[in-house]
Amino acid sequence: MSKIVQGKNVILKFWDGTAYLPVGCLTTNSINESQDITEGEPNKCDTTKPKSQGSYSYDISGDAVMISLDDTEYATKAHYEKLRTLWADSRTSGDAINWAMEGSNIDYYGEGFITELSAKYPTDGSATFTIGLSGIGEVLLTDPKAPVV
Repeated sequence: MSKIVQGKNVILKFWDGTAYLPVGCLTTNSINESQDITEGEPNKCDTTKPKSQGSYSYDISGDAVMISLDDTEYATKAHYEKLRTLWADSRTSGDAINWAMEGSNIDYYGEGFITELSAKYPTDGSATFTIGLSGIGEVLLTDPKAPVV
């Protein structure tokens, strides 16, 4: 029988300048990689349109329940307010934000820019938020923030 990767074990994290902070109360996260295909022009000997690789891109997204300021783990999580601050700092400096997605068969790392951060405050239920990030370059298999030994 196959052993299945459990989604609850795959945690999206963001670098705060000193450490990767896991998104607090994460309910779902995903990575979507894509590559464009470019069609060339046929020639007189070959009437098919040759295809070649175009540009590669990826996006990261996550949904979470907001945690309260008085939660004992508030300072150690990438909560809504922390992500807003990281985003604002990134916009001001122009620097990308490092992220990690750890806990699956392989851990993934990269950097990118936050493209979305939205909050929902239902009158009956918990406040939630969604974050979206557009990646820069390739998804990495080694942590670029790991100490060099």
